[in-house]
Amino acid sequence: MCSSDLELVRKEVFELHTDRFSTERGQYRFIQSLVRTVAYETLSRRDRKARHLKVAAYLEQTSTSDEFAAISARHFRDAADSSPDADDYSALVGQGVDRLERAARRAQALGSPDEALRHFTSALGRDLEDLDRARLLHGAAYAAQLTSRPYAAIDYARKSSEIYAALDQPIDAARAIATQGEVTWQVGRPG
Repeated sequence: MCSSDLELVRKEVFELHTDRFSTERGQYRFIQSLVRTVAYETLSRRDRKARHLKVAAYLEQTSTSDEFAAISARHFRDAADSSPDADDYSALVGQGVDRLERAARRAQALGSPDEALRHFTSALGRDLEDLDRARLLHGAAYAAQLTSRPYAAIDYARKSSEIYAALDQPIDAARAIATQGEVTWQVGRPG
């Protein structure tokens, strides 16, 4: 801890996490989001991108599981958005979407379909290849089904099956149709 850090803590710009049970113990954070936003906006786009990629790389190294996949996805997305005209834009978007899908699968495995659906829909908000879009739509259909959103599940499954059929992927299209049929049957079932 250097003296400038202590001065910023004293002036209530930063705060130091001191909770001994927190994984963020010893870390600084901005107290006011406006100050954080101004500090972030003063960085050049190139510096922002580099910092987001460093954080994503660090998170990837610190865990072998998908524990930080959603946070990594956010950093890949922000790195891509920092330089939309760069040659690596599509690759960064792809890495972000991959991490969001991994985060969604992890959330499902942990019994959190609402969080899984959020990750799937966030990934679907990007420019995707058709095969990726179809797979993510099918994942979103399953998550929506588990969160008692049957009409959203039916819509996601229908869109997924249409894309798979257009790509001549009959087995995957059939799986999406089966999901759509199952949810439709559940909606029409009394009780």
